[in-house]
Amino acid sequence: MIIKRRSLSLLIALAMIIGVAISTVNGEQKTREALENPIDELEGKIYLGGLLTTQDPDVKRLFWRGIELYAEYKFEETITAFEDCLLLPNATLENKTGLNLLIGYCYYNLSDYKEAKRYYEEGLKIAERIEDESERLKAKASAYNNIGEIHYSQGNFQEALEWHEKSRRVSEKIGDQRGLTTAYNNIGLIYYSQGNYQEALEWYERSIGINKRIRNQVGLAATYNNIGEIHYAQGNFQEALEWLEKSRKIIEEIGHQVGLVMNYNSIGAAHYSKATIKKR
Repeated sequence: MIIKRRSLSLLIALAMIIGVAISTVNGEQKTREALENPIDELEGKIYLGGLLTTQDPDVKRLFWRGIELYAEYKFEETITAFEDCLLLPNATLENKTGLNLLIGYCYYNLSDYKEAKRYYEEGLKIAERIEDESERLKAKASAYNNIGEIHYSQGNFQEALEWHEKSRRVSEKIGDQRGLTTAYNNIGLIYYSQGNYQEALEWYERSIGINKRIRNQVGLAATYNNIGEIHYAQGNFQEALEWLEKSRKIIEEIGHQVGLVMNYNSIGAAHYSKATIKKR
């Protein structure tokens, strides 16, 4: 029995920033600790170009200000902070690449795909000038993935697949494990959206092994959830529940409130569908 696809994807939810209480009373360290979860999520999707470790006081200040605003879903204000950071004379090429990709991602969250793509492409151009090959390729892989997500959101699955495949090939070349799991999940999501569940499952299973190896709990929870969606779409409600429960346990451990709400909804829907089938 095939069930019409539902919009359950936790991958998107886990890519978003949870609503965290930011306290700067005790200084920057307190703020950075409060933002560990959002940073973990962003690192899986966006090349940050040394922004996490920069020692330049002005770049550091504006970057972390932008992250605080992003954690509060204030995307327009986040864009302003990152744009101001871009203008700083001490911002490196790596920093500027990361900032452009972050700004693009803010526009993506605002569903302004035209502006998002513009900033992603600008980040890609700057990335070409990065001297260190590993950093240059890591940045390009991230930009490819980001552009692919825009095409996916617009329903252009073939174009999205081409960009995610480019990201995958580059990530494989340099051994970027986080980049690979992102590409694998996105490729799987495309096949899932096309109803090609077996192909989607194969890509998700590849992602599981890497996520376990690098201890990427956010990515692992998203992948478990996506596998649960496949079983749900096929009418295998018990199997769906098993995978969704595995996802739930991780989400509860990492304290991801938005993801937890969506996961509970997914589990509830699977229980309801299972009970409905039994009554027939």
